Amino acid sequence: YTYKEFTGLNIYKKENRTLKNIDRKEQAINLIENNLIKVLNEAKMVVGYIGERIGVSPTDLFSTSEFYKDQDEPYFSKDNGEMIEGKLAYIDSRYHDYYDYSADPAEHFFSTPVFRKIIFDYSYLLCKRKERFEKFDDYINQYYACYEKHLVFIPLHLIHREITRLISEISRLMTLDKRSDLAKYHDFVFECLSQTENIKKWLKEIEADYKTSINNRYHESISSIIKKQNERVSELLELTKRFYTLSESRVQIENIKYSKKNARLVLILVIVQIVLAAMTIDLDKKGQWYSPLVEYIKSITSVSF
Repeated sequence: YTYKEFTGLNIYKKENRTLKNIDRKEQAINLIENNLIKVLNEAKMVVGYIGERIGVSPTDLFSTSEFYKDQDEPYFSKDNGEMIEGKLAYIDSRYHDYYDYSADPAEHFFSTPVFRKIIFDYSYLLCKRKERFEKFDDYINQYYACYEKHLVFIPLHLIHREITRLISEISRLMTLDKRSDLAKYHDFVFECLSQTENIKKWLKEIEADYKTSINNRYHESISSIIKKQNERVSELLELTKRFYTLSESRVQIENIKYSKKNARLVLILVIVQIVLAAMTIDLDKKGQWYSPLVEYIKSITSVSF
């Protein structure tokens, strides 16, 4: 039930591991992972095709997986305790990044860390007998809007991801060694500031609307997530504004330096132009507008041209 996989040969590598033992568990994980990646890639192609047709180019995709188990017992246990022979043993939630999003014990949100790659942003599992289905439970056979079921958390996950990205970008800029480089990123910092303001508005809109539009089993979790993301976006907004002020000051300093350089250049060009113009003047020619000035200079200096 196990086999060895040839992974390569590199005599310059300290860990020269050319053979790898593959057991049944890893075989199953690899098979499921490869099939999931194929399905996900095809789904992305479909989304891209639809977006092209309607004139929208998706830049950030969020993927989830959905599972259903025809049983009333919860699949994840928050406290396994001691396993008793003859009883069902459920997977411990602590080892699967369990998200306690729903007040309904039949609903489970979790990540899938067993794969080598992050395939799904999160997964959803419903454990409930079909005869006990309530409204919106039969999501496998019916279509529901995003806000009517478990997909309601996707916008909040996207907001969390965008805040994390902006924090990373601003933190990277804060580590610049040369202050003069701040001016180069002024426009980029302005975009970050604008995006942060947009995120703040999105959170306000969700906060004002979710209690009337979303199932109350998710209210407590959504309220907690919004509170946390509001704290993060407030810190990000303060940091971005401070950094934007620094970059704006640096831009003004660079503009002053640039204006001084231009003023010197203009002065030099004016002097050159005057000299060139003077070289073309015939001082001995009579009846010109400059003749009285030439005569006056001759009278006081006794210089003849």
